[in-house]
Amino acid sequence: MVPDLSSLKNDDKLISLLKNNSGVYLLYNKVNGKCFIASAWVLKRKILDYTQPNYLKSGAHIIIARALLKYGLESFTLYILSSVDKKNSNKDSLLKLEQQYIDLISPKYNMPRRKK
Repeated sequence: MVPDLSSLKNDDKLISLLKNNSGVYLLYNKVNGKCFIASAWVLKRKILDYTQPNYLKSGAHIIIARALLKYGLESFTLYILSSVDKKNSNKDSLLKLEQQYIDLISPKYNMPRRKK
């Protein structure tokens, strides 16, 4: 858990742990209780993207990007729900795991997905 997303850039230990991992993560808004769940083939890169203002502004149409800009990084807690070495995973299984967490938690920032 990273209690404050804005402090992530300074957490070398966590960044190092995420370096070669894929996984599923949750961003929790401490202000309104809403959350967002997603998966990333490269956790380090995707999670660090959220700390970059230009990345957020370029994705302003995405609900979580708008929320991060509105409430600020300090209002979000990062939870790694599942993390695996990329050598021991594949993208299909990662997406299935992400969908299982979405179905279980029903995060408010996620858009509804069509069931296959």
